[in-house]
Amino acid sequence: MRSYISTFSILIGLVAISPGTATAGEILKTSPGADFTWSSTTCFKPRTPTFNSQTQNPAGLMSQYTVKVDAYLACMKKEAQDDFDRAQFEMQQAIERELEKTVTQINEDVKRAASKR
Repeated sequence: MRSYISTFSILIGLVAISPGTATAGEILKTSPGADFTWSSTTCFKPRTPTFNSQTQNPAGLMSQYTVKVDAYLACMKKEAQDDFDRAQFEMQQAIERELEKTVTQINEDVKRAASKR
């Protein structure tokens, strides 16, 4: 278990110090102690409507804006979930590769030690 945690920690450390592109959004961690940040790269925030004394039908403009905001938030949620799913899959594959490599190396070390007896 300790080996598994160490391997996982090393992999997290490697991912943590380098920016990377997820499926669509961008995940960044500026330093090992910093929080991860995520930003959308496919969803576009709607412009806030502006009003003045000449604005016709401000309630209608706000209603349209609300629909656009709802679509924007739905887009961001989907993109974030897709990114999370992909990152989880890639992390699992990286862990499995590292564990397989480690087991292979240990087996080779054992075979070499046994052949020297």
